[in-house]
Amino acid sequence: MFVHVPAPPVRTSQETTLSSTAAVKSTKPIMLPLKVVDGYPLVQCAVDGSRGWMLFDTGTDGSMLLNTASKDFSKEGLVKKGEGTYSSGQRFVVYAKTVESLDCGSLRVSHFEAYAADQTDQDKAMGGNLIGFIGRRIMNDYAVVFDFSRSIVLLYAFDEKDDPKEMDLAYTHPAVVIPYHSIAGQPSPVTDVSLGTTMKRLDGIAVFDSGANLNSLVGGIEKDKARSPNVKREGKKDADGTPLYRSKIAFDGAYGKIFDLNDLTLQQSNEGAEPQPFVVTIGYPFLKEHVTLWNFRKHQISIF
Repeated sequence: MFVHVPAPPVRTSQETTLSSTAAVKSTKPIMLPLKVVDGYPLVQCAVDGSRGWMLFDTGTDGSMLLNTASKDFSKEGLVKKGEGTYSSGQRFVVYAKTVESLDCGSLRVSHFEAYAADQTDQDKAMGGNLIGFIGRRIMNDYAVVFDFSRSIVLLYAFDEKDDPKEMDLAYTHPAVVIPYHSIAGQPSPVTDVSLGTTMKRLDGIAVFDSGANLNSLVGGIEKDKARSPNVKREGKKDADGTPLYRSKIAFDGAYGKIFDLNDLTLQQSNEGAEPQPFVVTIGYPFLKEHVTLWNFRKHQISIF
């Protein structure tokens, strides 16, 4: 889920990635069980002793976004910071708060600054007892594997070459490695994309977002068929009445490889808008079919 907030808080000198010395020395990956609710990947955590579910979200700025509407949320130490924006365009008031401990099983983070906002709507969509989103600032310290076939996310420590340590052999031979870049206001990885089968014609960008429960497309498809001839309307709509399309998608992979996705279903978002370029969000419907390895230091996503 794309969540844009003010500039992330600066990491303090007291902040540590793992509170356990033994965990720091271990090369074994951290394994977190996933619960998927309507396409949202959730992990069970405790924040300052309050236990609940957190969205594991590559689209969230900062370390985390806490839910001020959670019944156990403590408003002590809250400082208003400004406004943020969800992917839906909904704006919200952003607060900052010092978190003393995050405990998600073998993932433990201590003493860091986090954001907080009212997530009443997100709590309902994600099944209740939502205490917040885990964001990119925590993930950046790891190579992250999303394996929905096993209902787990794995966090690998890095070696001196910024490669994952002790990588499972199942995750060492990707079909393609996709280099990505960042753009202003978008915390999720971004790569070039063609709405077709080759990269000879660049149609736009693709945003990989683990917190997106749909594959979606922003752009005026109906008004620009010549520019995207491979996009076909399915003739049906989703539960909210939004048109659905099918398209072939091509990513420009490393080492000259092209990775094609045939017949990817896309939800039309903001129909009639015509941003230049098109923006395709790659979310849960894609991620559940492909194991993905996200290396935030090398700016690469490996697809298996």
